[in-house]
Amino acid sequence: MISFNATGNGLSTVSGILSNLTIKQDVNINSTSTSSDKSLKITQQLRSSAQGSKASIDREFENLYETNVLSNNSILKSLKNDEDSSLFQEYISAFAYDDSGNAKDLSNYEIEGVINTIGATYAALTYQIENGNYSNKDKETMLSSLERQFEQGVADLTDSFGASASSLFSSLGVDAETKNVAQSLTDLITEQKDHYLEFINSDEGKKYIAEAQNSSNIAANAAASSDGSASVNLLTDDGALTQAILRHEAESRVEAKEDATAAAKETEAKADETTKVANANAFTLDDLEVLGELQSSLTTFFNQNGNKSEEEIGYQLGLTYIKAQEIMTQGNASSHLSSLFNSNFDNFVDSSIDAINKSLKQKQAKADEFENTSENAYKSLDESTIQNIYNQTISAYQNTGSTTDAVINGFEMANSSFIQNQALNSSTIRYSVGDGFFDNFYHSDKNSNGYSNGMSTFRRYTQAFA
Repeated sequence: MISFNATGNGLSTVSGILSNLTIKQDVNINSTSTSSDKSLKITQQLRSSAQGSKASIDREFENLYETNVLSNNSILKSLKNDEDSSLFQEYISAFAYDDSGNAKDLSNYEIEGVINTIGATYAALTYQIENGNYSNKDKETMLSSLERQFEQGVADLTDSFGASASSLFSSLGVDAETKNVAQSLTDLITEQKDHYLEFINSDEGKKYIAEAQNSSNIAANAAASSDGSASVNLLTDDGALTQAILRHEAESRVEAKEDATAAAKETEAKADETTKVANANAFTLDDLEVLGELQSSLTTFFNQNGNKSEEEIGYQLGLTYIKAQEIMTQGNASSHLSSLFNSNFDNFVDSSIDAINKSLKQKQAKADEFENTSENAYKSLDESTIQNIYNQTISAYQNTGSTTDAVINGFEMANSSFIQNQALNSSTIRYSVGDGFFDNFYHSDKNSNGYSNGMSTFRRYTQAFA
């Protein structure tokens, strides 16, 4: 069951009201009276089916509804009482920050929930203003303020989201994509806003809101004698109406998923939409949701440690590329994002090698100040060795489609090459001393920060793909 927890009085009293609009079978099922075992079995099956459907709707609703630190404020009241109010703008902007006021990392955005909650809130406020007991002049002023704050709030939010994504695109050498990401998020929010406006203005929407209000009144009347609860007024409580709109959306999505034909059509339509968006160099909702994971994947296996051998670097960069492929495939990323990442991943590889070489050059310069220091102590990386191990690791994955095979086979090839190069580069620190990567790969080394949980590198790597 959902629990209204946004704004207004008596919200917790009507917990689950909207869910009861959909699962009306509960009433009939519980009142069924029969002595037949067969009828009882059918009743139990129906009850189980109804409960399963309700649970699915609840889960879908949780994906659609997102809160922030300003969710308990009445935006409608601020629009009515203050022409210059900025609460709605601040409410939208607040989705870019956590409860402590810190800017969110890219991976901490619940994009689908944010997009739908903002869109539904705008629709709810529009409905309440247009149908509320306000003068025409007040309605015009309130609607104008609503639109102004929506545009400014979305601009603030998308700028923050774009800034969070900037390090990913900078790593790939495509900084200009930051603006495209911000614009894509703007477009998706606007699209959902229009979707929910269409719903509340439809006969279906008006009927659903009326039924939700009626259910609230009934529940409140039933509880009034015991706890003095009052019903929720969906015409004045913007938080409650927002949740009602999203509850209907959750019901519609679950119903579509349960209808095989509708689901197939939805998938086909989504594919067409994705193609259109991709052709416009924009990002889909699925793309925005996986950006955080992609950004994290760049540091899951690899860092620019100057003590790494060429084999370790090539192996870790190969696993990084594979991890990204898994993320994009499982996250239904568009061909636009996949192509953008894959065609520019070499930029990440090149910049990473350049950064390590720069560090090695500085170390060699300091080492040269001392006598008897080999000129090859911190020599530049052999990029051909890196490329060879990188390609072999990726090939191990492409040949079997198994990430575990890539982890194991990639390591064996890297280790074999490392052993050979040790004999050839005895005067080079990374081969004569190294960082113990190959020696400790299958065993725990709790003295290293890399094994803070007492795990072997092998275990950490395989779990990273789980």
